[in-house]
Amino acid sequence: MVDIAFSTTLDEQPDPQVANPLEPPNDISEATPVTDDPYPATQGVIDSFGQVAPSGELGMGFMAVKMYYRNFPRQDGECSLEVHNRYWVRDKNGITHPTWHPPVDEVTGCRFAHEHGDDPRESPNYAFSNGVPFGITHGIGNGLMRHEDHVGHKVVVQTGWSLVDGNPQNGQLPNTDAISRTGYTCDWLSKLHQGSWSRDALANNAHEYFLNLRCTDGVQLRLKQLITFGPPELVTNICKNPSVDQTQALSNPGNTSEAFPSGVAATSGTDVINPLDGKREFACIDNLIWKSRLEELWKSDGNIKLPSGGYIQFSPYYVVLNPARYLDHRWATRGAADGYVRSLDLCFDDNEAYRDQPMGFCSEVPEALSQLSSSDRQEDVRSPMNGTKRAIHPKNIVVYTEQEAGNGDTIIFCTNSLGRDARLPESGSCSENEIEQLVSRSDRRQWGWSGSDVNSVVKDGQLRGAGMFNEWPRDFSAAPGIGHPN
Repeated sequence: MVDIAFSTTLDEQPDPQVANPLEPPNDISEATPVTDDPYPATQGVIDSFGQVAPSGELGMGFMAVKMYYRNFPRQDGECSLEVHNRYWVRDKNGITHPTWHPPVDEVTGCRFAHEHGDDPRESPNYAFSNGVPFGITHGIGNGLMRHEDHVGHKVVVQTGWSLVDGNPQNGQLPNTDAISRTGYTCDWLSKLHQGSWSRDALANNAHEYFLNLRCTDGVQLRLKQLITFGPPELVTNICKNPSVDQTQALSNPGNTSEAFPSGVAATSGTDVINPLDGKREFACIDNLIWKSRLEELWKSDGNIKLPSGGYIQFSPYYVVLNPARYLDHRWATRGAADGYVRSLDLCFDDNEAYRDQPMGFCSEVPEALSQLSSSDRQEDVRSPMNGTKRAIHPKNIVVYTEQEAGNGDTIIFCTNSLGRDARLPESGSCSENEIEQLVSRSDRRQWGWSGSDVNSVVKDGQLRGAGMFNEWPRDFSAAPGIGHPN
């Protein structure tokens, strides 16, 4: 449920005025040296939420911001690049990165035209997380140079939820299993680059992910990595009733879930090691005729191995419920270059992706958009398909680290940007080509602890879960001035 102009339909070309478009910009105007914390309200983190311009060495995330401003010029009332750059966080190595900002600047009142999800400052884990530095993994070595756009960074804060035993499926449905609270609660702060408007995630499978978790059973995680969502260039097709056209494209049309080529070439794809069913999943068009929304599901392949046999496993669901992009699994049969389709094209018969009748979500699309071209209506601020509606399901998290070296309650270890090649730092710090990670010394191997009690219901005397799309819902569609891309 990310994406940058490097691999979109805009065919991003280097700006002739920029000597090296991959280097961080150093022309931030009115850079103010920071001698103290400009935002002391968030103690323990050096950050700025609109107060001062960044200074010192700038991370790769600032280039993504600059590219966004170059490719999508500001409209009246929208914030300038200078205002945007005043939202930043400094990492432990002294490098400054862009971070979360609200849809509207807290100082000037201008609009940013995109949103980054929940405010991380509201999480009890914010200081524990060392802030939320967008793009911190993009410039780390190991042969994978990742470029993701700025707007795809989405933050999730969920505080004080109860771990439950059992599968929290939709408890309103008949024959639903009961769940039971374990007696442990957790605080969650995550960030996923989850763009849902360009071609990027249809091919590139590694996306920046942070997970900051603390639970009353002692489990703690502070992880930053490029996490994989299935193999590169493949997406998952969900279709309960494959048609004749799909039979021509699918190698095994009898399956309801199958890896499927997107037709988009990866620019920075990477292999998947010990996958936990990681995927980017789209429902086939036959199953969308009766749906009122598109459902783009991302299930991560979270599997970190520690030096002495310990491991961390996690694979939460992140779902986009109104993506600007759709993957048409019939792209080969209709002679398209790839599977990318603008979501609104499913509503109007001027596009080959249209299938004789509009999808259910099309009832929310203004009729006036029918007078526009495919690209213009996708970019129109009236479009409801802008990635602002999402849902999260934490699934289960397994942590087994008791036998790792040392005797402290927490273990600091170093990995490459993919969360691989873990080692314990001999000098107490990681190298410049590594990322510092933290895990508690724990033995949580309860695979049945599969979610939370958020929005759970009591039915027939049983506690039942809210289900994948209702457990942690997020809706930012009412945020002022949200445009394209978001």
